[in-house]
Amino acid sequence: MILIILAAGFSTRLEPRTLKVPKQLLPIGKKVFLDLFLESIATLKDNFSRKVLVTNEKFYPLFKKWANQNDWGFEIISDGVMSKDKRLGAVGDLLFAIEKGSINNDIFVVCPDYILENFNFDEFLEKFSTDQYSYTIAKKENDQNILKSGSCLMLDDKGFISKFQEKPSNPFSKLYGVPYYALKKSDIKFIKQIPDEKKDNAGEIVAELVRMSKIKAVQYFGSIVHLTNESDYQKIIRDYRKI
Repeated sequence: MILIILAAGFSTRLEPRTLKVPKQLLPIGKKVFLDLFLESIATLKDNFSRKVLVTNEKFYPLFKKWANQNDWGFEIISDGVMSKDKRLGAVGDLLFAIEKGSINNDIFVVCPDYILENFNFDEFLEKFSTDQYSYTIAKKENDQNILKSGSCLMLDDKGFISKFQEKPSNPFSKLYGVPYYALKKSDIKFIKQIPDEKKDNAGEIVAELVRMSKIKAVQYFGSIVHLTNESDYQKIIRDYRKI
């Protein structure tokens, strides 16, 4: 299995802080946010045959420097984009990394601005490895604004996602899609069919698999650390100030 981290965005909601540094490399004490993310999935480190991080050309040197300073062994891939108006989108960057990295394996795709503090990732990948289907993660969410700005899904009694929508104007359930995707290599062909106008949001991966294949979701009941805006950043600094 190959780990693919999507980190090619320009984090406009954190500007001007992110004009010169990507949000994943913003300092949190003596570490950066991406370090905290990797600590949250550290038990999986030896599960991956390769570890790939795709970023944009603007921040490529900073991620290369970061990779050289830790022992995870990441391959850093640039999508060649220098400005946000030319961005490929989350799905576009995933497909770029698959092609550029000649990837033909099961993949674990993550957006590293979401940290699940108490999730059992070992159990999650064990379910995935012993099943024939792709998997993602769902969390119950009562805040309608979060559901509207993110994604909404429904599960059947066997754990399959029966309905999924990105940014629904009228959420149809209280389950929120968290952007962690364990994908079978046989499902990648469906992701390649996602049209360009839908490649901006990672959740379209799930939407396409619900339409063309099958995908299951494991529910998560803990807290999420999400780095989106300045308020989030200041809260994370307060919560992790001792590290």
